[in-house]
Order: sequence, then C-alpha cells, then structure tokens
Amino acid sequence: MACGRPGEPATPGVEVGPVEEIGPYRLVQEAGGQPVTTDSLLLARFVLPLAEGDRVLDIGTATAFIPLYLAWKSPAAHITAVEIRPGACALAEANVERNGLARRISVVNADFRELPERFAPGSFDVVVSNPPYVRKGEGRMSPDAERAAARMELHGGAAELFAVSRHLIGESGRMCCIYPLRRLEEVRAAAESAALAVRRLEVAEGTGRFLMEVTAGDGGL
Repeated sequence: MACGRPGEPATPGVEVGPVEEIGPYRLVQEAGGQPVTTDSLLLARFVLPLAEGDRVLDIGTATAFIPLYLAWKSPAAHITAVEIRPGACALAEANVERNGLARRISVVNADFRELPERFAPGSFDVVVSNPPYVRKGEGRMSPDAERAAARMELHGGAAELFAVSRHLIGESGRMCCIYPLRRLEEVRAAAESAALAVRRLEVAEGTGRFLMEVTAGDGGL
C-alpha cells in the first residue's frame, strides 16, 4: 500500500522540518521526528557499488534518504522503499515525487515481516536496512508512536530482519545493515541462524557502529 498524496508540496497531517541536500535531490524531513543520521550515510556508501539494473529494497526507509542517495549514485538501479510508520512513509513518498524519481523508487507502507507474502524468493538483488537499535523492553520508550517505532524494535528485531532478508535475496543477492557495535555477536548469530554468511564486516571508527554484508550460504568471515 502506498502512503500519503504524492506530488503535494506539503504532506497532509505531517509537519515538515529540515531539508537535506543529497546531490541533486532535496530530502524534506519530519519536524520533531528521527533526523537523518551519519549511520544512514555510512550504510548507503557501504552498499555501493550497485550493478546496473540492481533491484534494491530498503527496509525501514524513514523519509527515503538511502533510496535518494542510491538513486543519485546508481541511476540504473530500481529501488523499493518500505516504511511502517505512516507519517514517515508519507514524507518518503512526497520526497520521491518532488525529486522526479517515481519511476525509479516505489514507496510501500508495510510491516517488513509481511514482505515474504508480497514478494517471491529472490525478488531483490540487494536488501539494505538501518533498523531501530534498541531492543523491545529496553530503555525508555517515547510516548510518540512514530518516534518510538524509529528507535525501538517494536515491529520485529534482528532475527526477523535476517529471516525476511534471506527470503528476499534468494541464493544470489546480498543484504547490508548497520548496528551498534555492542550488538555484534547477537546480530552475527541472528544472520547465521537465517542461513546467511558474513561476507564483509567493517567497524565505523568513532561511531560505535559496524556495517555488515551477508549472503546466502555457509562459511563467511
């Protein structure tokens, strides 16, 4: 299901905030919402390069920073952006429309755990996700539903993310993600439990984050 009303200068029901420049594109963020972070930029760069015609899926796209960045750097890529939060999803769709990218980026309002019902195995060459970092039940939850969902694993954690990604990338695709370094062993174990092997692992110095690429199969790093 799509979200919002594409093409409108202001998104109904959503208070718009700062504007981020992404190459030739402009990304409008949600006022008071989760802002674009360095993590999203690190992950977008980590995913590159993309092959010509790659089918990319961004899980938890927020306002579509990663899709816009990848569209800038890889003009031949086809990108699907998934977001469960209605407000962020509406802004993501508006950002895609106002930048003239509707033919290259599709925005879907959905729970990522339902994606295997929508897409056949191996539907994507690349899955990318900058997920919420806080486990459900840990820390203080924001009273704002959208902000809480952006920061806490309220709609599935690492185990579900890798299981769904394994289905979506099939035997030949790859999945890239970013997580706090303190969760490294847990996240690796979740990937391996989903029959995914670590092919690349990078620690982003000074950020407390690591970036990981996995593919189907055994072995890995």
